[in-house]
Amino acid sequence: MAPLKNTRFGHYFGWWTGKDGSKKFYIDGDDEDRAVCGCHATSSCLQSMFNSTCNCDAVFLPLWSSDEGKLSNKESLPVRTFVYGGFISSQQEANITVGKLRCSGSRKSKEDKSISTSCSSLKQDGATRDGFYLTKEESEKSIEASYCQMSKPGYVESNLKLESHDLGGGSKVVLNVAIQSHASPITQVLASIAIRYTQEAGGGAYSSRKTITTCGNARNYYNLKTSILKKHYEQIDVHEAFNKEDGFYTIPETGLYTIMIGKMDGVCDTYYLVEVEEHVDAGVSTTQFYKSLYTNTYTQWFTSGTKLQIKSTHTSNSNSNFQMTIVRVN
Repeated sequence: MAPLKNTRFGHYFGWWTGKDGSKKFYIDGDDEDRAVCGCHATSSCLQSMFNSTCNCDAVFLPLWSSDEGKLSNKESLPVRTFVYGGFISSQQEANITVGKLRCSGSRKSKEDKSISTSCSSLKQDGATRDGFYLTKEESEKSIEASYCQMSKPGYVESNLKLESHDLGGGSKVVLNVAIQSHASPITQVLASIAIRYTQEAGGGAYSSRKTITTCGNARNYYNLKTSILKKHYEQIDVHEAFNKEDGFYTIPETGLYTIMIGKMDGVCDTYYLVEVEEHVDAGVSTTQFYKSLYTNTYTQWFTSGTKLQIKSTHTSNSNSNFQMTIVRVN
C-alpha cells in the first residue's frame, strides 16, 4: 500500500542508514547501486513487467504487499535507522521490521597484520555510547583504555577521544561477594530519624533514603546494613576493602575497573543498585549502576578512595540474591 520508490522520477520513499549514517536504498544483497528487494533475485516481484524490483512498488494495487531481504554488505552494517515518508493518501500504511544482526565466519587479517582500533573506527563500526573502550592506535603500541565521546558528531579522533590510559598489566578479580541477608532498611530509617532529631539542635540532618529511577520508574533506595555473606560461595576481597557493616567497597588503587552485578539474564533488577561516590574538584560526584535489561557490566576509571555503596529497596531481606564482582583491568 506504500511504495519504496518511484524509479520514473527518481524519488525514494524508504531507506535505511548504515554505520556511517549515509542513506541506503537496497533491501537485499550487498550492492549499494541496485535498489532491489528479495523478490528481484527470483524475478517474482509484482509488476515486474514495468521493471519493478520490489513488491511494494506495485502502487496500482490497493492491497497489502510485502518485501524482505538479507543485507550482507558488512561495510555498511549494522542498520542503525529506517526512514519512511511520502504518504499521499489516508489509505496508505507501512509496517517495517528490522531483524537481528547475525555474524558468521572469520575475517582474514591484512598482510601487514597491523592492528589499529580508535574511537573513530569504533564509532564507524556502530558504537554509540559514551564511555571507556579498549583502543590500540598502532600495532607496536600497548592497549589503552580511552574515553570515547560517541555522542559527539563526526568521526574526527581528536574530537571523540577525551582521555587515554595505558594498560600495561593484566586484569584480576579484586572483589567477588554474594550477600545472604542484610538488615532492614526500615530499621535504618527509624534510626536515621532519631539521629536527625538529635542533630537538628546542632544544625545538621541525616537520612540514607534516596529516590533513584531504575528500570523506568522512581524508587526509594537505602544503604545496606549488616550484610551477611553466603556460605559455600567463593568470596574474594583481595584488599579487604569491602565493609559488610555498611555495605560499601572502597577503591584501593586508581585504575580502570569493571563492575559486574549479578548475572546477565535479560531481567532488570529493581531491588539493588551500586552508587559511586567520587571526590572531584567541584565536590562529590555520584552515579548509579544497576542490572538492566541490556547489561550488568560497567567499566569506569576510578580514583583511589572512590566509594561503591550498595543500596536496596527491600524493607527486609533474609534471602538476598545480590552478587557483585569487581575486576581491576590494568
